[in-house]
Amino acid sequence: MAFKNLFYSFLFVVCLAFLTAPTALLAAEEWIAYSGRSNLYKVRLPKDYKIDAKEFLLGNGLMAAVETITGEVAPDLDEGGANDSIKTYKVVFQQTLGQPLDEDLIKKLLDDENLGFLEEYKQYDGYLSKMDNYFDNTGLHINDFEISYKDPDLGIRYIHVRTAISGVTKLQLVSTGSESGIASYRTDDFFKMVTLHDGHLETDKKIHDTWEAHTSPNKLFTAYYPGILEPYTVEEPKTKNSDRSEVMAFEYYDPVLKQKLYYKIYGYKFNVKLNRSAMIKVLQDRHIMRYSPKTRYMSFSNSVVEGNGAEVIETSFAIPLTDTNKTVSYARLKSYAKGNYMIVHELLGSSRLARGVFADNLIKSVEFHPEVAIEHERSDSKSGEEK
Repeated sequence: MAFKNLFYSFLFVVCLAFLTAPTALLAAEEWIAYSGRSNLYKVRLPKDYKIDAKEFLLGNGLMAAVETITGEVAPDLDEGGANDSIKTYKVVFQQTLGQPLDEDLIKKLLDDENLGFLEEYKQYDGYLSKMDNYFDNTGLHINDFEISYKDPDLGIRYIHVRTAISGVTKLQLVSTGSESGIASYRTDDFFKMVTLHDGHLETDKKIHDTWEAHTSPNKLFTAYYPGILEPYTVEEPKTKNSDRSEVMAFEYYDPVLKQKLYYKIYGYKFNVKLNRSAMIKVLQDRHIMRYSPKTRYMSFSNSVVEGNGAEVIETSFAIPLTDTNKTVSYARLKSYAKGNYMIVHELLGSSRLARGVFADNLIKSVEFHPEVAIEHERSDSKSGEEK
């Protein structure tokens, strides 16, 4: 009888395990094929994920996109085990503001990713346990590495990072977990099931219709700005003015290049009508001398008169990198003058950003309206007389 009871108990356990197995398997299968909002990439993810997605208007019918997706697989959805089997998954999709990246720059950016993660995990005794750099069968340049580190609570953990860069796009997959978790078939599936298509998004949105207008204090020009849209913009524009000059300053950030573009628009009023020689003198004395004292070697574009009667000249030059200036290597100046009024577009950063299509579109979007400034001065003068 005791043997019979033992047999039935064993049979009950087996049946219970059989009945609950499909549920466990179903939980383990809660992954989906995700296609980014940009439709430029596809990846397999845990079903329950969080996403932060933004689009950034570049002008010329194009938009850049950024998406960050995070997911976590708990022990009951994974291979089982204790707390240290919890794995995290992260997808980072980013696009540059500049023109497509060449192969030499892509290689440098991929190497920088390695160094950046190693530096971040140095505080946890992190070291590079695996690394591979290769081209996949579509020609996509991929950097793949693992770092072993000591988690204060969980002990030895691993982070696996795979980064691909193509043209204007960076796609990065990141997973953390125990050694067995990082090596599981699910994690392997996460890193392998990826499709990436290059190119910016197409749109019919326009800067003037979408971004907020910012008219300068002296009413000499109007610029447009999208507001805070991280990571591309992180703060509102800053302005400063006097009776005869003003400046409006913007900052843009390129998440792929990890570089800033510093963009300032200066407005000036002079006592005399400006010609080409006077415009060059202003650029030399008030702008170029700040960054490069060798103004006699500077060349300027031929003057162009636009439809509104404004004369336009442009120049650009390299800026030496120093201990105090480690990022700004290039300056681009484009000036517009009409009568005794002048504005100067000053773009500082790398040549790739300062001379890119996005920078061109920023300049084109600005409205130079000295007649509004004149009317503003008259209004202020009348108000002063009435007081």
